[in-house]
Parts: sequence; C-alpha cells; structure tokens
Amino acid sequence: MKNLFFLGIIALMMCGTTFTAQGQTWDISKTAADHVTATLSDGTLTISGTGAMRIWGSAGTYWGNFHTLIIGDSVTTIGDNAFTSGCFGLTSVTIGNSVTTIGNYAFEGCSGLTSLTIGNSVTTIGLMAFRGCRALTSVTIPNSVTSIGMEAFFECYQLETVIIPSSVIVIGEDAFWGTPWNDTLPDNEIIYINNVLYQYRGTIPNVTTINIRNGTISISPYAFLTCLGLTSLTIPSSVTSIGTCAFEGLILTSITCFNPDPSAITLGSDVFLYMNKNDCILYVPAGSVSAYQSAPQWKDFKNIVGNVTGIKNTEIQNLKIFPNPVKDELYITAKSLINKVEIYNVEGKMLMQENKFAEKMNVSSLAEGIYVVKVYTNGKVAKIKIIKN
Repeated sequence: MKNLFFLGIIALMMCGTTFTAQGQTWDISKTAADHVTATLSDGTLTISGTGAMRIWGSAGTYWGNFHTLIIGDSVTTIGDNAFTSGCFGLTSVTIGNSVTTIGNYAFEGCSGLTSLTIGNSVTTIGLMAFRGCRALTSVTIPNSVTSIGMEAFFECYQLETVIIPSSVIVIGEDAFWGTPWNDTLPDNEIIYINNVLYQYRGTIPNVTTINIRNGTISISPYAFLTCLGLTSLTIPSSVTSIGTCAFEGLILTSITCFNPDPSAITLGSDVFLYMNKNDCILYVPAGSVSAYQSAPQWKDFKNIVGNVTGIKNTEIQNLKIFPNPVKDELYITAKSLINKVEIYNVEGKMLMQENKFAEKMNVSSLAEGIYVVKVYTNGKVAKIKIIKN
C-alpha cells in the first residue's frame, strides 16, 4: 500500500497538488524511508514527523487558507516549490532546528510573509527560496548556514535588516537584489560579506584598479558586471572559487592571480565572458605558467607570464614611484626611510638591486617591457609594476 502511495506521489511531481481540508493529515514524505505529514487546522499548517519532505514540481501545491506554518524539529528538508502556490495569506513561518535544507523556490511569492524564524541547523537556503516575499522587513540567518542561493531574497522590497553570520561562504547572484538592505550598501565600494566578495557597486566607477583583499575565499557571480572603468585586478591566493560571469565584459589590461595552482580555484561558467583575453596580461606565480596555460578558462588568455613569487604587498605610507612609464631615471619616495630597492622581470628574476637607496635609480640599461619594483622600508615591503620605455 505504501508503494502505491509513492507511485501516486511521483505522478503528481510535475503538476499542482491540492490539500485544503481543515483538520486532515496528509503524508508528504519524500521516500518510503521518511515519515513526514502535514496537518491543516484552524489556519495553522503543521509539518511533523521525521525525515525529508517531498519535492513538488513547478506548479507547487495549494494548501488552502492558512496563515501560520510550523515545521517540526524532526523534519530534515523543505522540498522544492513546497509553498509557492497560493500561500498569499501566509504571515508567519517557524522552521524547526533539525531542518538542514530550504529547497529551491520553497516560499517564492509568499507576499504576505512578515515573520520568519530559521532553525539553527539549516546549512543551505535554496535559489529563489524567498523571492518576492515583499512583506518581510528583517531576517536573521543562523550560524549554521553556509550557502545562500541565487535570488534567494530577490525583490523582498521591505527587507531592511539582514544579519549574516561568518559561516556563510557562498552568496548567489542577486541574492538580495531589490531590497532596501541591498540598496543601503555604499556605491563604488567592494562589498564583502564574511570573506565573500559579494559585488562591486557603481555603474561607471572612477576606480581603475582593485586589489581584492587577502582572506577573501569566494567571488560571487557577476560581482564586477558594472565595473566599466576597471583596468587592473589582483586576486589573492586565498580565493578558492569565482562565480559565473564574475568578470564578464571587463576591459582589463592585467589580472594578477597569486594562487600557484589554478585547479585549486573552482570556476563558474563563463567567468571571463566577453573579456579582451587577447590583450589582457595574466600574471601568475613564477613556475605556474604552464599550469595556467592548460587550465580551463585560464588558458584562453594569450599572454600568461610568471610573476614574482612570494612577495607580500604591504602598505608603505606616502610611497610614490615616478615617472611610470619610465625611460632613464626612476624616482621613489616614501614617508619612512627606504632601505632597499630591487627590480625583477616578469619571470621573477632579479635584475637590479640597490641596498643604500638614495631617491632615484638609473634604469636606462633595462630593455623596454614590464618590470616589478620591490621597495623595502623598516618592516614593510611593497611591490609595484612599472613600464620601461
């Protein structure tokens, strides 16, 4: 009998389902091993039992007239499309502490939802899970969550307060698009959320160079989509994933990537879509050129050169290097005493060194090309690229 029930469930997967009778209980288990039921009574829908809820097709389910949803502490997942159809009267959702996954589109279009409590075992909020929940004003993401899906809170027009814990490492594209919270983020600045580079705001920013901070582990999809003025980008070795179309359409002259192993960086599809990969120079650690030349997407760059390995770029106050491009004499000034200056070619070989630096350095003997200047002061070292004409 149980098997016949699940054959019926599978048959309904691709079409809408209607559960409307007050005071009745339905089995909504995902598999024969799960035991999950739904009970509708006095305007409250209670999901209880153990295991996972079933997955609904795109038509979702019509649950009838209810305003409160309670998901018990032994339920482990909320199925895809679970509450997308006709749940306009739903105002309050409490998700139990055993739920680990909120399915894709689970609450999409619940436009009357004002109160949301997410249990402390949820790790994944699916794509478009709360899209169009226009009455939500605040949401607290628990410390268990590691991933927030694409457009998860898209067009939640009244969502002004969002608390995101440090556990979150992946935030999908447009996760908070159209929310007041998203719109209060400052323009023309990089927005970091728990070491995820979420986006760079500003349609035509004046900034031409961005050094992504060390410690960043992920770059969200489409993160730099509107950076029409950006020409130079530095990616630290801490980055382990770059989202779909993150650098789409950028007209860069250079990208510097400090990870010696391109396979350690998970790339979404079309990360460098419509970029000028024939002209943009990709600088990588010395000894890693061949690895990048054979790595998917990275290999599309026609100019991949080995850069200096192991240089930690730290801020030296009032450091100035000029002129750049340089022909004969290179001037270097800083607020603190400069102890040493070194010049490397793009393959990482040191060509010049001055241990007692005095304001300027004669570089007329260098061939035309791109070089790296290392400047040492007390306890600090900076690295700057120069062009020799």
